[in-house]
Amino acid sequence: MPDSTPRLRLGHKLHDSFFRALYGGHPAASAGLLRCALPSALAAALDFDRMAPLGGDFVTRALRRRQVDLLYTVPFRDHAAEVVCIAEQQRDPVRLMAWRATEYVTLVMRAAVDRHRAEHGREPPTLPLVVPTVLYTGRRRWPARCALRELFALPEPLRESVIPRLLDLDLHVDALHATPDETLRARGAGPLATLGWLLLKWAPGVSDLADRVRDWGAELRAADALPGGRDAINLMAEYSLQVSESPQDAIAAAFGDILGTDAEEMVMTTGQLLREQGRAEGKAEGKAEGKAEGKAE
Repeated sequence: MPDSTPRLRLGHKLHDSFFRALYGGHPAASAGLLRCALPSALAAALDFDRMAPLGGDFVTRALRRRQVDLLYTVPFRDHAAEVVCIAEQQRDPVRLMAWRATEYVTLVMRAAVDRHRAEHGREPPTLPLVVPTVLYTGRRRWPARCALRELFALPEPLRESVIPRLLDLDLHVDALHATPDETLRARGAGPLATLGWLLLKWAPGVSDLADRVRDWGAELRAADALPGGRDAINLMAEYSLQVSESPQDAIAAAFGDILGTDAEEMVMTTGQLLREQGRAEGKAEGKAEGKAEGKAE
């Protein structure tokens, strides 16, 4: 059912913007994403109905800015504790991603320690449980090294005796292109999380996206019935129009065949907004170039 007016929300980094807007802006999507990313026993012990977002901006001791894509706290059902979940979207493989994730974990822990010290005048007795995960949306194979211990420059004969003394982290990387669509759809993550995976996997650069959208009819109808569902679908349409090579009218017709004429009109309106935005940005760039040329003269 319609519950939003088409509007543009994606910045220049389209994949990051879409990931943050969908999974960060719709609790059903973020809960589905995290529930499937966490170890199954841990996920079963958590109350995702009470999950809450955290700010993902940090400043390191060296005053370098670090931004986490998604950061949530999820309380346990039967314990007075919670888990901090970090979710990152990566379009390109990163060989040192386990080290980068370790830095994110320590930044979250440091913030918790600093906050406790400021409130109570002493360090906390325990550290928060922080679990990072990466959603890999690129097509190239992810580097095999997903654990911090595999990145150390350590002679092999010494590895067994030295590794237990070193900081370690096994990073979970969910590689979409290495996972069949039927597996993604069978995870039980809910329609919003599933559609996000499918779009991040297939929309960029394809010319047959309209045909794929028609195959996702069950998920789209289920998403549309959720509170805020049409707003999320509008976001999906904007992402589809911006990153795929499929004609706008074909994408609009596919959404319309599944959700009705109002959905088709929504996609067409979003396309019109994108064209107007493109013209406005083009004029702004032209004015800036004109001013630069005037100064040069």
